[in-house]
Amino acid sequence: MPDDQRPGCLTAVCLFLFFASLAWLLLAAIDPGKHGRWYPAHFVVQALAVAAAGFGLWKMRKWGAILLGVVAVLIHALYIAVGLVNFETFLIYAATVGPAIYFYRRMK
Repeated sequence: MPDDQRPGCLTAVCLFLFFASLAWLLLAAIDPGKHGRWYPAHFVVQALAVAAAGFGLWKMRKWGAILLGVVAVLIHALYIAVGLVNFETFLIYAATVGPAIYFYRRMK
């Protein structure tokens, strides 16, 4: 496989990230704000950042992997700070950041 061709695993990650971005935007629209007014806003910011990272990964760009890693760290720091840390969020980001790191050297 040529170095600039996107592997199937990374394609699946990108599609998942695009779907997750849409889901977060939907959650932001319907969230009653029971955790505070910041909670729906964080979904919008997270959705936009993850969609951008997914686009970068789709184009096989290193900045996409870096952005996804930064978002993962920031989301976990936020969730730890406000007491919303959970194992599911960790698994989701591990399953998406992992392949991005694995294929990082093949990206431009």
